[in-house]
Amino acid sequence: MMGPFLGELGWELMRWQGHLRHIAHNTVTPSVVSCCHGMEYLYRDFADQIVPIPHPGGTRNKWLPEPNGTGDYVLSKKICEAKHLKQKFIQYGTEGKTGYDVVIHARNLGKPHPDWPNEKWLHLQYALHGCSVAYVGSVHGARAWFSGGEDKRGIGIEDLCDIMRNSKLFIGESSGPAHLASLCGLSHLVITDRKKWNLGGKKGRNWTRYTDYWNPLGTPAYVLDQDNYDPPVDKVLRAIDKNGLL
Repeated sequence: MMGPFLGELGWELMRWQGHLRHIAHNTVTPSVVSCCHGMEYLYRDFADQIVPIPHPGGTRNKWLPEPNGTGDYVLSKKICEAKHLKQKFIQYGTEGKTGYDVVIHARNLGKPHPDWPNEKWLHLQYALHGCSVAYVGSVHGARAWFSGGEDKRGIGIEDLCDIMRNSKLFIGESSGPAHLASLCGLSHLVITDRKKWNLGGKKGRNWTRYTDYWNPLGTPAYVLDQDNYDPPVDKVLRAIDKNGLL
């Protein structure tokens, strides 16, 4: 049995599920995957059997130890963070489903996380007048403004992938949903911070994650990382206009 993975969605998307798919495509034995409830869709294309477990809670990365001699769990921090981890990816979502001009993940984690201020999301929504907008994320981890967008927070990951596959642009802070947009082929504009992540320019870690080594499908990604997670709304709008995102 492979898995389960317990932790941040970005690591499960960009390191773990791709690694399990590579293993499954290169072995003749049945692939049995354990995962947290709600994440089955990520493994459905290659797993012969999926064994869901309740999520133990928490958002930080955790790795279950491998029981002595059983091989039930093969996941480890060392495996997940290996530089040359062999992986195989697919594009998630089904074409022809409902999509939007803009998919927004207005993160709402609270201190010490530097979420983009409410007034800036409202300003951005006003500036996007005429565009169809959907707000995504978990119900408790993201905000929604109903006057100009549809509340799609808390929907299942398969439905979210269908929305992303058929939409034009994702906007949000660095997060798991932003990485999911990459695997759905959805252009994404990501708000992050150069200093917090010790990035040191465009070739720094978070920039290159979104534009390069955590972008296996080559999905267009645009990173705003010079304003301590707090770029002016006009800068976001200029990035959209400059890159012809809408």
